[in-house]
Amino acid sequence: MIQPHPLGKLSRSQPVTAIIALALTLSGCGDRQPEGQTAAVVNGEPITETAVDMEIASSQNQLSRDRALQNLVERSLIIEEAKKQKLDQRPQYTLEVERLADMLLARQYAERLSQSSSSSLTTLDVNSFIDEHPEIGSNRRRITLKQVVFPEPTTPQLRADLEAAKSYTALIEALQAHRVKFEEGSTTVDSALASEPFLKAIASAEPGEPFLIISNGRALANAVDKEERIEMSHEQELALARARMQQSALTEKLQQLMTSWKKDANIEYSARYKPREKGQQRQSDPL
Repeated sequence: MIQPHPLGKLSRSQPVTAIIALALTLSGCGDRQPEGQTAAVVNGEPITETAVDMEIASSQNQLSRDRALQNLVERSLIIEEAKKQKLDQRPQYTLEVERLADMLLARQYAERLSQSSSSSLTTLDVNSFIDEHPEIGSNRRRITLKQVVFPEPTTPQLRADLEAAKSYTALIEALQAHRVKFEEGSTTVDSALASEPFLKAIASAEPGEPFLIISNGRALANAVDKEERIEMSHEQELALARARMQQSALTEKLQQLMTSWKKDANIEYSARYKPREKGQQRQSDPL
């Protein structure tokens, strides 16, 4: 079974708190002694207790307070040496700082938008969502998959043979018969974090039957090896469901806002990057 949908996961990058801590570490000037909200002073530059708190938070509360402070002290010394070598004056550094600052500001806007939309969620709403999505509640499971990666099948006969493969072994034999190079592996997926297209692909396949996900010229064949139920308390179900609902609401709201912003904005593209209409090619695209 060939599925055109890529596997999707919720993810979140994490260097922002470190940037905030770094900015706080570098604030201030002059020869100062530790006092008030200052945890330490390194060559005249104060490190605040707020910076220490943020360093701990960025480690998922894995760092002790002393270790977090030492991290900031050591980082300050590295930064001081880097500035002596004028690394902060390179164009690459300036561009990266601007990019990270933009990412931080965009994330803070998204977080504020998420908070405003989540305040209207009721317990009844969340319970209804759990009933409609058993993969995050009563039917949450850990799915172990056997996987094969190979180039996207282009010949009709190969595609037909892959479609006809009703087992993982049969799929491997089909690839070998067509002399297709492939790599095998395995992965474990939490049903509560998997994309809906991926879960639908698993549900539509017979037990042990492989299904394909094709994207960007590559094919990924998956076959369920085993499934284990993940036990959860009702409180955990509620928390997970609420997070999923908030993410979904945030995505929908941002899409609506982006459509409006783009409509009102004055955006000009060069010929090379101008968005394509359906069926059109960019000047840089191969024929």
